[in-house]
Amino acid sequence: VIMGVISAGERWGAIIAYRLRKPYVGVRPKAKEYGAKGKIEGVSVKGLKVFVVEDLFSTGGSTLDAITAIEEDGGEVIGAGSIFTYGFNKANEELTTKLGKRYFSLSNYATLISVAADMAYISDMEYIKLSEWHQNPNKYSVDRNGPAKL
Repeated sequence: VIMGVISAGERWGAIIAYRLRKPYVGVRPKAKEYGAKGKIEGVSVKGLKVFVVEDLFSTGGSTLDAITAIEEDGGEVIGAGSIFTYGFNKANEELTTKLGKRYFSLSNYATLISVAADMAYISDMEYIKLSEWHQNPNKYSVDRNGPAKL
């Protein structure tokens, strides 16, 4: 079963399921506050192998919440994939703890800014600033009088 994390991951998950001719189900990281108030949209995944699709691995939180919902429903998560990742250490550590090496992203922040610099879409100074932000977004924000936690 292919499961897309609602809301942005569901579009990619549905496309992948269609192309692979696999069943598709949507999963919410948090239960909705109306209707059936469920996390899983559609049928139960009890006893089924599930691959989770996200648009973005940022902190890893919504992906991990979705995995928990699947496991609580009795499904077995066999892996996860995203279109893009920032590659933050916290997300990588948590996803690795939960999934081992069974997750991937099609592109990442480091590649994005490297290509942007190589193609002169951004200056050398912008590349340096973007790299600094990537190393520690919260510190970068605080150093510039922004919020302590992004």
